[in-house]
Amino acid sequence: MDGLFQAADCTSIILEQRLHHPGRPRELAVHRRRRKGWQREKLVILAADHPARRETSAGGDLWAMADRAELLHRIVSTQSR
Repeated sequence: MDGLFQAADCTSIILEQRLHHPGRPRELAVHRRRRKGWQREKLVILAADHPARRETSAGGDLWAMADRAELLHRIVSTQSR
C-alpha cells in the first residue's frame, strides 16, 4: 500500500465488500496459500480486537483505538511497513 492509501478508502472498500460479497473472507481463507516453514523476519502478527476487549489506549492516548477509523488507520500503516 502506498502512502496515499487512507483509512477512509479502506473503510469504504470494507463496507462495499461486506455488503456485496459477504462470503468473500471465507472464500479467501479456504484458498489461502500456506507458508512452508516459519521465517521470523517476514512474520507480522497483528491483534485488532482491542476495542472488543475494551483496550483502547495507545501511545499515551486513552482513546486512540476507540475510533474504528483510527484503529483501521493504525492497522493499514502497520501492514504497509
